[in-house]
Amino acid sequence: MAFPTGTHIGGVRTLRDLYDRCVIDKLTGCYRIRKANGKPFSESETPRVWFTPENCAPSAKRLAFRLAHPDKPLPQTWVVLDTCDTFDCIYSRHLKAEPRRDRIKALTIEGVYRSATKTIALREAGAKRSRVSPEVWQWAMESTQSTRVVGHAIGVLHTHVSQKRIKHRQAHMVMGVSA
Repeated sequence: MAFPTGTHIGGVRTLRDLYDRCVIDKLTGCYRIRKANGKPFSESETPRVWFTPENCAPSAKRLAFRLAHPDKPLPQTWVVLDTCDTFDCIYSRHLKAEPRRDRIKALTIEGVYRSATKTIALREAGAKRSRVSPEVWQWAMESTQSTRVVGHAIGVLHTHVSQKRIKHRQAHMVMGVSA
């Protein structure tokens, strides 16, 4: 990275400007993009940078591919993917572009992506969405920890835990009144 951590830098104009924001991983050769203040992106956020000539903030991967291959058109229906399994790598040799439709087909074959049609078919077939065992849900209902902590512990959204707890309490209140 050409700038010390904490230095705020502006938008990018060229591929060299984009690479100046990166830390090079010596083991994999990946150019790992950093924020304008030099800090790394978290895995839950899409790395974006300000592209000064167009006054927009595209994803860093898409911008790196466009700057590295100005002669190749990159329609909005195409996605830019990395081939190195590093979420913040923008090295142009590690990037490839393919139609979004082809990517969704590949993910569906791998079992990672569920189309709306498949989701509806699974629900109609009676397939359950939750992979949490009943014993774990029982623990979640009886736990005194917050819904956020419980949700994080069992790998579901805290809103699901909250909804289940509400239904659990309502069922026990009805049973208590009728008894």
